[in-house]
Amino acid sequence: GIRYKTGFSTKAVAKWDTPAVNRILTNEVYIGILQQGKREKINYKLDKVVSKDKSDWIEIEDNHEAIIDPHDFEPTATTARLYQQADVIISNGGGYDAWSTKLAQANEQAKAINVGQLYAYQDGENEHFWYKADVTKRVTQALVKKLTQAQPTAQAYFEHNAQAYLNKQNHLNEVRTKVGQLLAGKMILVTEPVFNNALANDNVTIADQAFSMAVEEGETPTPTAVRAWQRLIDQGKVALVIANKQTTSQTVDAALRYAKKRGVPVVSVTETKPDGLSFAAWQTNQFKAIEKVLK
Repeated sequence: GIRYKTGFSTKAVAKWDTPAVNRILTNEVYIGILQQGKREKINYKLDKVVSKDKSDWIEIEDNHEAIIDPHDFEPTATTARLYQQADVIISNGGGYDAWSTKLAQANEQAKAINVGQLYAYQDGENEHFWYKADVTKRVTQALVKKLTQAQPTAQAYFEHNAQAYLNKQNHLNEVRTKVGQLLAGKMILVTEPVFNNALANDNVTIADQAFSMAVEEGETPTPTAVRAWQRLIDQGKVALVIANKQTTSQTVDAALRYAKKRGVPVVSVTETKPDGLSFAAWQTNQFKAIEKVLK
């Protein structure tokens, strides 16, 4: 036979095999969560190490830059067991966390809430429901209903606690309203439509949707979309850029540098709540960051 050379590897083991990709998609470290204290020695005199229950781990969310999008996360066996043991399960729905919806359906005894269903979600709509202005009220009311079904005699107790929780959202609602007033009539750009629901009730124009939707779908924005982004900035029409700092790429980084170089302020938001903050504090901090650059 004839011996010939090829530019392709013919014998080396692939660096990206199926197990390697699966580990990335199921390890929460890759979505920015620091995890410590997973194992411990049973005795200082022995070298034997045992695994600890996940509830005993030390976890810090948004600790470092994620290398995979939260959309792509897949549950571990530990997560699946937690779902099996749960009495109440709240899933985002809307195709965002299909794994959660599936695990919730498998636990027939649990009281399940699908936030997408609370909004009568239709395919193609924005599934980042936690940025909607009334999400805390809708989810809290649904939770009270589910808990009351399980314990009818405690309805008054559930309703009292629900109202107390909703009262804690008042400051967030005030800041949200103020930012809406500052944004009225203005045009903004977003790297991804994560925050769009927060602006749905405001008179603000979110331009160049082609760029952000490409990022949302894990694709590279087309040259046409990039030029449209740059043209709007060059024309001085953009008051603000909102960037999801948990999803980045060379194209996104270049677009943000383009905006900053021309004096357009960039505010970072996150798709998942940082560890150590309440929902209200997390949302309030982001709205205040927008308020600060608009004043």
